[in-house]
Amino acid sequence: MRGRSGARAWSARIRRLASDAGRGVTRVMRPAAALRVREDRTGLPESIELFGRVSAVEVLERWRISERWWPDPIDREYVRVSGPGWLALIFRDLLRGGWFLERIYD
Repeated sequence: MRGRSGARAWSARIRRLASDAGRGVTRVMRPAAALRVREDRTGLPESIELFGRVSAVEVLERWRISERWWPDPIDREYVRVSGPGWLALIFRDLLRGGWFLERIYD
């Protein structure tokens, strides 16, 4: 995870991308879309297939959510990643397996 300076850099990157596009848009995928992810040695994404193209990604931050008291429990590792000209929020479903796209920031 990144500290305060990482969060500032991430916020600056979002503002820059939003101003480049002339608007700030978040698209939420419901249901989350399955992704093909290539992981590095530590299990973090190093590239993903998005929009029909494979792109190298930079991991900006990550966290885990585990809620087992719900009728449909979740155990997910969320990762905010950046690629060439975009930011995305993806997660690994630790109960069912697989990577999924939850949100894309234009």
